[in-house]
Amino acid sequence: MSDAEIERVIADFAAAARRAVAAGFDGVELHAGHGYLLHELLSPLTNTRGGPWGGRAGGERALLAIVAEVRAELGEDRPLLVRLSTSDVAPGGTTVEQTAAFAVRLRSAGVDLVDCSAGGLEPGVEYAPARGYQVPGAAAVRAAGVPSGAVGLITDPAHAAALVADGSADVVLLGRAMLRNPHWARHAAHALGRTDALDVPIPYLRAWHPGALEPLELM
Repeated sequence: MSDAEIERVIADFAAAARRAVAAGFDGVELHAGHGYLLHELLSPLTNTRGGPWGGRAGGERALLAIVAEVRAELGEDRPLLVRLSTSDVAPGGTTVEQTAAFAVRLRSAGVDLVDCSAGGLEPGVEYAPARGYQVPGAAAVRAAGVPSGAVGLITDPAHAAALVADGSADVVLLGRAMLRNPHWARHAAHALGRTDALDVPIPYLRAWHPGALEPLELM
C-alpha cells in the first residue's frame, strides 16, 4: 500500500462510522487483530515498510488516527471499542507488554474499552487453547488502567463472573458460546442466582435454565 492508500483507509473508517451513526447503531468496535489490515500495520512481523506508517510505531500512528476520526463521528455518547491481538504469539511479534502500553494511548484518544484477543497473524503458530487462555492479555491491559474485555473459551457463567470479580477484566465477551446457545445470558442468570435480572414472566421462568425440571425458587 502507498502512503496515500493508508490515508484513504483512515478516511474510509471515518465514513463507515458516519454511516453507523446514521443507521442508528449504539457504538462501534474497530477490529485491529487476527491478521486483518490494522493488525498487519501494528505487527512488526508484517509491517516492514518505511515512511510515516512504517514499523510498530507507524502502525500505532495509523490506528490512533483512525480512532480520532471515528471518535469525532461518534461524538461523546456512543462507545468506541478496539479489538486487539494482545500478542502475536510468535517470535519477534507484538507482546502483551507493548499492547498494554499502547492501550493507554488508545484510552487517551477516546477508546472506551479494549477487546483483548491474541494471535491470528502467523500461520502454524502452536499454542494450546484452554479455558480462559487469552485472559492474561485482558488482565495486563486492565492493570495499565484501561477498561478491558476478556475472551477465549469462557463458557461457564461462574468462570465469567469470577473474571470480573477478581479484576482480570471489566467485561467478558462471548462469541461461539452465544452462537451455540443464544439464551446463554438467561441461563447464566439462573446459574448465578440472578433470576431478578430477567424480564421473563414468572410462570415461564422455569423454562429458562438448563435444569428446567429441577425445583426453582421463584419468589
